[in-house]
Amino acid sequence: MRRASRLGGWLVAVVLALSGSAMAQVPAGPAAAPPGLAGKTVYLDATLTPPNPWLGQTAVYALTLYRSVAASGLSVTPPAFEGFDAAPLPGQDDGQLTVGGKRYVVSRVTYALTPKRAGRLPLGPPQARLAGLPGIPAPLTVAGPALAAAVRPLPPPPQGVADSGLVGRLELTAALAPAALAVGEEARLTVTLTGRGNLSGATLPPPTVPQGLLLRTLGSEDALTPGPDGAAGRRLFHYGVLATAPGRYALPGLSVAVFDPAAEAWRVATGPELPLVAAPAPGSSQADDAPAVPGRRAEAGDVAALAGWRRLIPLLAPKVVVAAATPLACAPEARAETLAVLPPGRRVALGPARNGFVRLETDDDMVGWVPRDTIVTILP
Repeated sequence: MRRASRLGGWLVAVVLALSGSAMAQVPAGPAAAPPGLAGKTVYLDATLTPPNPWLGQTAVYALTLYRSVAASGLSVTPPAFEGFDAAPLPGQDDGQLTVGGKRYVVSRVTYALTPKRAGRLPLGPPQARLAGLPGIPAPLTVAGPALAAAVRPLPPPPQGVADSGLVGRLELTAALAPAALAVGEEARLTVTLTGRGNLSGATLPPPTVPQGLLLRTLGSEDALTPGPDGAAGRRLFHYGVLATAPGRYALPGLSVAVFDPAAEAWRVATGPELPLVAAPAPGSSQADDAPAVPGRRAEAGDVAALAGWRRLIPLLAPKVVVAAATPLACAPEARAETLAVLPPGRRVALGPARNGFVRLETDDDMVGWVPRDTIVTILP
């Protein structure tokens, strides 16, 4: 059977197999046979499940063709699906059904329909075209029933949470890389929605960033598979976060409301808070008074924390661990006496920089100096 569908204004035809003799036996009875089938040679039925979906909830539109005679060619054309995002679902269900002593070959195809607006959305009559029927030289066209979806508007979302229009079972995560940079550099923020629902074309409210950072939208991408409960997979939203001032920042976790049709209630999906350290730009007047960038080897002018570091040490001095055995000098000089050798993994607090050295303070109040190119790793 050939299935034709008009999606997005284009006519899409899918060739499906003609039903053969090796088919499942569909049980006869009122539950399996539509009311209008009795006495018909060819009958086309249409159903929508559920008939009253929520705005954004995917419903399944099914076309079922019953025929008690053989045919050499079959095609089914659904209505235009205006007001819906529509996608054909894979596969064709074939079987046999006996009603009133007459055996029918049954072929069924389905479409995923996601309403784009609330209210009554009509679905016009579908059509089936059969060629090569016994004793009928011309192709036969039959029409199915017209339907209408009674689309329910979503209730108001929870107070204080952005209304994203998301419907389904979805989770939200976020990641930021790198977590340490210099002023004028940009980090990549990626927010990911995963699960099943109206993910195709979904949008999110823009994340908020603290003063000293600028946000720009870079685009989105997805990997989705249509299904009877909506698209399954993930949708990624990419942003650039530009540091315009040095500082230690925390990007708030993004929270969005997601409506669960099964529970008929809102759920709140929340991403994590993400830290970001912005150092003064290399070569700036602020660089000489700042320590080495945590987590990577520092170079001349490279820094890790804030302008006015000395004034903010009690509040902002980050805890780090040294990556290798590190001599701790008594002064910021190349020939200064070594006080001790810090073992790998020793926890220390970063202090100010001077003469190419950075002051460290250990947990047991030992204070000394190490070269600025010492590799350290920042602790959460």
